[in-house]
Amino acid sequence: MRLCDDERGRVPFALVGVVLLLASATLTVGFQPEQPTPEPAVDVVMDRATAATSTELRTAVVTASAEAARQPVLTRSNAAAGRVLDEDDTFRDWLRIRVYLRARERLTNHRIEQHGVTATASLPSTPNASALRAAKRRVHVETVGGNATKLRVRIENVTITARRGNRTVGRKRVSPTVTVRTPVLALREQVRQFEARLDREVDEPGLAQRLTGRLWALTWARGYAQYASGGQAITNVLANRHVELLTNGAILREQRALFNRSDAAGRRAVRDAMASVSFRDLLAESPVETRWVDAVFPPTPPGANVPQRIARYSRSSSAPRPDEPLRVSVDGTADRAFANAADSSNLTQVLQSVYNAEAKVVAEIDRGERRLASCRSARPSGGYYLVSNSTTARINETDSFEPVDPPTPGSSWHPIEAAGRAFTLTVTRTCTWRDGRTIETRTNTETDRYRVELSLVGRHGHSWYAPDRPTVSYEKGGRFEGLNLGQLHGQAETQAVENNGGWETLAKRAATGDLDVTRSVDADLPDGLRQRALADLVALRNELRNVSVTVERGRAGVYQANPAGKLRRKLRRERGTLLDVPSEYQTVGGKARVAARRAYLWEVRQLLENRREQRAQRGRNLESLLQTVSGVNDVLTKALAHRRGVQHGTRAADGLRVTAVDGSPPYLTTKSVGSTYVESLPEGRKIHPAAARNWNVFTIPHGDATDAFLSNLGLGTDVRFRVAARTLAGLEATRTVIDDEKLDHNLSTQQSRLRPTVRRKLRHIERTYLSKALERANVGTDRADRLAVIEEGLSTWDATGARALAVTNGSAVARITDAAVDGNATKRAFVSAALQTQLRQAGAARDTRVPREKVNKASSLLQQEIAANLSERLRAQLDAKANQVADRIENRIGRSVNRVPAGMAIAPVGPAWWATTNVWYVEIKGGYDRFAVRARTGGADSPGHSVTYVRDGSSVRLDYDEDGTSEPFGRAERLSFTARTAVAILVPPGSQGVGDKGGNMDERSAGWADWESVTTEQPDDTGRPVPDGWPTRESE
Repeated sequence: MRLCDDERGRVPFALVGVVLLLASATLTVGFQPEQPTPEPAVDVVMDRATAATSTELRTAVVTASAEAARQPVLTRSNAAAGRVLDEDDTFRDWLRIRVYLRARERLTNHRIEQHGVTATASLPSTPNASALRAAKRRVHVETVGGNATKLRVRIENVTITARRGNRTVGRKRVSPTVTVRTPVLALREQVRQFEARLDREVDEPGLAQRLTGRLWALTWARGYAQYASGGQAITNVLANRHVELLTNGAILREQRALFNRSDAAGRRAVRDAMASVSFRDLLAESPVETRWVDAVFPPTPPGANVPQRIARYSRSSSAPRPDEPLRVSVDGTADRAFANAADSSNLTQVLQSVYNAEAKVVAEIDRGERRLASCRSARPSGGYYLVSNSTTARINETDSFEPVDPPTPGSSWHPIEAAGRAFTLTVTRTCTWRDGRTIETRTNTETDRYRVELSLVGRHGHSWYAPDRPTVSYEKGGRFEGLNLGQLHGQAETQAVENNGGWETLAKRAATGDLDVTRSVDADLPDGLRQRALADLVALRNELRNVSVTVERGRAGVYQANPAGKLRRKLRRERGTLLDVPSEYQTVGGKARVAARRAYLWEVRQLLENRREQRAQRGRNLESLLQTVSGVNDVLTKALAHRRGVQHGTRAADGLRVTAVDGSPPYLTTKSVGSTYVESLPEGRKIHPAAARNWNVFTIPHGDATDAFLSNLGLGTDVRFRVAARTLAGLEATRTVIDDEKLDHNLSTQQSRLRPTVRRKLRHIERTYLSKALERANVGTDRADRLAVIEEGLSTWDATGARALAVTNGSAVARITDAAVDGNATKRAFVSAALQTQLRQAGAARDTRVPREKVNKASSLLQQEIAANLSERLRAQLDAKANQVADRIENRIGRSVNRVPAGMAIAPVGPAWWATTNVWYVEIKGGYDRFAVRARTGGADSPGHSVTYVRDGSSVRLDYDEDGTSEPFGRAERLSFTARTAVAILVPPGSQGVGDKGGNMDERSAGWADWESVTTEQPDDTGRPVPDGWPTRESE
């Protein structure tokens, strides 16, 4: 049987197909990756694990935010871990890494189990910096709707794995997104803004601007109190203790503006400091450093850190505000100009320019029928041609006559004299003719008759001092009486006619066309003209003295306003009224009056122009000095513009609820403090939390090595005579009331050293300057007479210092004038003006200056030893509650101590000036060893949770690769700042001025040397914008 026919063992074809299909499926499954069998339990567990991942991630974000805030990284390290952070957004990258590592930790320790299935979530490890960078990029952090207290965080590719026993039954990747209420970025931003505002320049809202407002208010109050008391009540207008106190108050106000609350301990310290500073201001005395620190850092807790009003140190005062107007008049400038204009030679020159005329001879010729003698009519017949010719003329006077209508060249000329002459003019022309070799000479003669009318005319000469106007009369004297220019007739005829050959010669010259006679003729000044001109100038001087303008006090104090320039412009506008120029002069005397007034007004305006430029240059020098010291352009101008402080505040971020601001130390003192007062400092370490510099530009000339600075302001190694005079006068006055034998001996020694120099300079002023003034005023016949007058005037003062003081403050002028002139008001005015002018020149002259070192020693004794004596006695009397005795001591000694002036006088310098100004440049640097801000994290339904953002300079390390060693990521530099500003004050003129008189022009606190080289704008690579002596920290 064939096999194909055998049906035994056959299987149905359909069955075979099924078997083959199953075998194929089994084979296919064997070659596919292992996949868990879908089960309802696996899906449920993985869904639960995914949900739990979001929960764990939310917790991780909260924890990581708190950790990043507590140990922030703001400046990355140069290590591999630090370079993972973005240099431009370091803190946000640091937060992302913290979130990733904390999320990985949370997910690693969390699992979901159900029905034998275990689900876990995981993130890749970070064994190196490259892996850490990739991990950072998985984390996305952003705020929600602009509310920085809510973060939306998304982590990419979190792996969810499900296992049943050792077998994986499910896996998927998710990128969960959570929204968490945490103020970490808001805190970071607010503290960043706070730091930026502390470090801004004065032209931007911040600490410097807020401090400026407080400093201007305090300085003007204390400055006017010093001025009102004659310098007795206040020695230093602005001291570093004021700068320290006002800075801390301004910082607290900045905290309140940014965080809606301020440091409670700082508020208490400011209140205690106010009390201490007020007491020190009363006694003008500095307590022991430890007492000051104890006062501002008491051991008891400060109380609840709740929003409160910050106390402000202020002085109630009736002092004017910087924006109030100051009225400035021409005043003494008119006197000085009067002395120049009324000087004998100057006034004579002005008047003579008016009493001058031009004389001119003009002619009018009637030639009748003029016939010309020519060669043509005398030509021989034939071929002759003219070879040469010559002419001779002869003129003969035939008659003289009086012209009926003398000629005049124009309306400005006036006839003086006239004459007429008649002439015959015979002209003979000789002509030479030639024809071949034949030469023939012939003559032709013609006779003409001429009538020449001559006129001598005159007109006023041009005067630079008097505007050109028609003058009605030559003859009448008018206001000044006497002759005008009538006496010029004879002089004009003599110089223009007689000195040129007389009328006949001039007529002949006119007939021949050769008349050009113009002469300038000076007239003798009429009697009494100078006296009347002087009287008119005295009246004009009184009028000019009262011409005034207003300037803003603050702008004048910082050299923005220029009173001299403003006065000059006003005089220019009112020049027509002041000169009183008529449309035509009725008399020459009237023109002379205008000329004298115009010359005087020019002198006034020229002095004002010189002072305008001098003040402008002084302002440029001052600004240049301040720029050199501060490194800031226009610091004084900017300070003036923002003298009212911060006008528009800021506010905390939306939703940010700060619960505490904690600075360590809470009060940035310029004194040295250690761990006893600053909890954050390690045992045995001391720091200066702040350092202040207070530079008084125009202070008294002792106690400083500032010649390089002062030379730019026109000062130097010597001082003006008035400073030495006041110092000597102070020594003399003090010796009459002091009852301390040793101190009196010291005063006597300094007096004996200074007096010879002052006496020698005073004698020089008398012989050179005062004597010259009297000579110009025609007082005395010789120098001996004039010196006798000066001695009589100064005899009122016996002591050398008192006499020198009288010379410098102008009181000697009236006494010398009384001795020189009796009764004549006009001459008294001239003598007084001449004396004042010469005294001003003496005050500014180099040959009257006194070596600074001689004044330094004497003024130092006055300011230091006697002031200390005053403070001790005053304090003792206060303790004994005997205020009347204290006042008596103060009055006795204080007037003498404060005779030495301070401040810069605003021109005109001399016995009288417009105002006294002074300027302080203030710079303060400081920082917190630790600065923390705490804010709530949750809403009203979750109270008690908070985040604290800390800046303490710690170096932050973290073990990101889990090898047991922490790697450096960077640090959070301490919060520090530099504030620069300037203050100016302006007070009325006075003998004592305004300014610091304690002997220290550039007051620097004890820690300034440590802080001076610190640059807070751009910290160095170590991230330490604080002095090197501050402790370093590592993160815990």
